[in-house]
Amino acid sequence: MSRLVSTILVALFSLSACGSSGAVQPSVTAAGKPVSASASVKPSLGNVTVSIPAQSLSQFPLMVGKTAGIFERHGINLTISQMKTDAAIAAAISGDAAYSTPAGSLIRAIGQGAPLRLIATVMDKSNHLMLVNPKTVPSAKDLAGKRVAVNALADNTQLEAEAVFTHFGADKKSATFVVMPDDGPKVAALQAGSVDAAIVTIPWNFKGEELGLRVQANLADVLALPTSVLATATQNIASRPAAVQAMVDATLEATSYTRQNKAEVVRQIAKFYELPDQQAEKAFDLSKDAWSATGVLSKEAFDNAAAPLNLNPPLALDKAWDPQFVQRSGVK
Repeated sequence: MSRLVSTILVALFSLSACGSSGAVQPSVTAAGKPVSASASVKPSLGNVTVSIPAQSLSQFPLMVGKTAGIFERHGINLTISQMKTDAAIAAAISGDAAYSTPAGSLIRAIGQGAPLRLIATVMDKSNHLMLVNPKTVPSAKDLAGKRVAVNALADNTQLEAEAVFTHFGADKKSATFVVMPDDGPKVAALQAGSVDAAIVTIPWNFKGEELGLRVQANLADVLALPTSVLATATQNIASRPAAVQAMVDATLEATSYTRQNKAEVVRQIAKFYELPDQQAEKAFDLSKDAWSATGVLSKEAFDNAAAPLNLNPPLALDKAWDPQFVQRSGVK
């Protein structure tokens, strides 16, 4: 957590030094529609970067929306940039990326003073699983003392791993956490015996099971946590509210489109993850209800994500969540 705080402080200094620096925002009206000089002139697209911690189905609606042209219709030329969690949050603070998605880490950063707000939810349940190597973890009771691969220290994946330990009666303090931001290397490390367990996203469980690994827990059944959100700097909200509204509108539309167009999204999952169609369909079915139908942040999930801060009083929802853009959106 101290490393994250240090990164945030550096980003804050950069922000104060650069003033209004940041990603170029799309030119839009208050209703979220592109502005053009005349009806015959196609509006120029604003370049917008979203930082994500890993390629996973929790952020997949952003990719689907980009492919389907949804963001472009809202005046947004979207770039999805993968960064380590602390770098993703720092980029959102400084404006190097206008938006960021790692829900739990963003909530905890706000609790530590980061000038950010969550403005929409993409996935409000966990789509993470704990995979284990059955050679070193033959049963749940054998989790104690094991090495667990997570995306980053003190992020959602570590919190989830600790919840699994507690769920099965193992001492979470006995775990050794190994940082691996991507699921592919996690699965390879499990197979090689470099780690004993790993928190991975659907559909990496299928690849793991093909290699003889075992799913120990589905985190959706263990701990309520928001997995993917849209967050931005408070300065961005204050200075570019119409652009923020356009981004929220496009994100909600992309998430709704993803939930409602199974056949197309299954094809994209199969292509992106190089999965057989049957496994891609299972991945969609496991994720559909986790993709937010409303864009609203769950208070229970928020409270669980904020709990590790141990603040007295606890971090209040309205200190992190700004609902105005979801409330004004006409997207259903």
